[in-house]
Amino acid sequence: AGINVDGVGNRVAHNEIFDADFQAIYVHGNEHVFEYNDIHHVALNADDVSAWYMGRDPSDRGNVIRYNYFHDIGRPDRGLAAIYLDDGTSETTIFGNVFQKIEPAATFGVVVINSGRDNIIDNNMFIECDAPSVYINSMFDRAKNIVRFWDRYFGEGNILRKRLTEMVDIYQPPYSVRYPKLRSWFDPTKDGKSLVGARPYGNKFRKNLFFDCSQQILSQGFHAKLVTEDNIELIDPGFVDADNGDFRLREDSPVFEEIPGFEPIPFGKIGLYQDEFRETEK
Repeated sequence: AGINVDGVGNRVAHNEIFDADFQAIYVHGNEHVFEYNDIHHVALNADDVSAWYMGRDPSDRGNVIRYNYFHDIGRPDRGLAAIYLDDGTSETTIFGNVFQKIEPAATFGVVVINSGRDNIIDNNMFIECDAPSVYINSMFDRAKNIVRFWDRYFGEGNILRKRLTEMVDIYQPPYSVRYPKLRSWFDPTKDGKSLVGARPYGNKFRKNLFFDCSQQILSQGFHAKLVTEDNIELIDPGFVDADNGDFRLREDSPVFEEIPGFEPIPFGKIGLYQDEFRETEK
């Protein structure tokens, strides 16, 4: 990837990442902030991939993706996403981003939640996206995948048990205190047919704007749950100059009336900035 992040509390801001066969940002760890990045023309020659990726360790929590511009990602014959919350990624906040022209193959989406829990997708703008804005999949708990995935991820000594009870301990501080919802990850569900962590509950999709998009939500699996609220599509959202790529909202934009509490996205601040360390082109 262009940037690999691990650890706790890093900030990745004001970058332009483009022209890459693979990912722009690959993430592990906790409480990182990704903001004001311009990410485009990445994931050009890969499948089951994304511009921003995190996966396969539900202890990686508290990450924030805000005020970024994801556009022209991937190609239509490959499975990809702008943001991919893979294999149980949970408690991620996606706020105030602009997604434009994300066009993956079928069964993927602009944002993918693959069996994660308590992820928040809030106050974003989806523009000219042929893919579903959100694709949520109950992978761990889908009947056709039980044999394939159950022992691999949840069996004694396997991937998730090792990462949640050996590499870190979700039953002891700091994880049990900072992320109390993790403590029930391996508890049986009320129906006794699964484990709590296998079912992607608590995900929220709210106060998002759609302009010229084909589909809002695609879900697979009975337990692929997504709480929705105040999402709206507008024929004319009131962009400052959409034809020239300026997706700031005018003060009289109908978005502020149609979506209660929608916060203006600081689109003009996204990307590289001029300072004493960067020479102006001559």
